[in-house]
Amino acid sequence: MPKPKPYYQRDGVTLYHGDCLDVLPRLDLSYQMILTDPPYCSGGLHSSDRKQSVSDKYSTNGKNPYGEWLGDQKDQRCFAAWYRAVLATAMQDLDTDGYVFNFIDWRQLPLMTDIYQACSILWRGVVVWDKGDGTRAPHKGYCRHTAEYIPWGTVGKCLVRSDYGPCPGVIRVKAVNPRVKLHQVQKPVSVLTPIIKLIAPGETALDMFAGVGSTGIAALETGRKAILIERGEQNCEHAAKRLDANIEERTHKI
Repeated sequence: MPKPKPYYQRDGVTLYHGDCLDVLPRLDLSYQMILTDPPYCSGGLHSSDRKQSVSDKYSTNGKNPYGEWLGDQKDQRCFAAWYRAVLATAMQDLDTDGYVFNFIDWRQLPLMTDIYQACSILWRGVVVWDKGDGTRAPHKGYCRHTAEYIPWGTVGKCLVRSDYGPCPGVIRVKAVNPRVKLHQVQKPVSVLTPIIKLIAPGETALDMFAGVGSTGIAALETGRKAILIERGEQNCEHAAKRLDANIEERTHKI
């Protein structure tokens, strides 16, 4: 199969437009970390809830100015089968001592830890992203969903670092302000930064659900490299613009 042409490539960050299960087998890669934010296929307790559009599931008022995305309507059994295939494919080019980090919510957290172990990833714990008290609760008498979760593990042993670490177990960063975000579930770069620093400068992280490129920006700002794959063309456009803007801003500061 021919190698896909990058949608964007600059300063150690390469972005491919397409489905990761189609793109990954066509690349000859090597990376030291998988750091990604897959569709959670969650957003409800019942099947009818999960099959709603992402606007209905993840917006408080059903309004979504960021565009819909595909692949978020799977039930748990289908999600587990699909994501195990995704991780198994991605791990083929992950270094022997590589890291795996995946964002997920509370509903799918137990399933994600099962998927890790089914893929022979050594599950080592869960990093908590504390989004602060501004998060919503359905009603009084309920507990706020203040956090998202990042199960992590390694393929082999966890390397001892002398220049960085340990990474925080709880990362306290507010969610992206709706006024400036470009994707409905956009992750702040500052959540990704302490994680990507676990690999050495010059090493590479893979994000096969790149969204609008936050992992790429975290790589640029810390001297790492990134391979990004994104299915939505509009997201690729936003990612390319954000990456260029970050490079230009840092260039002018030098």
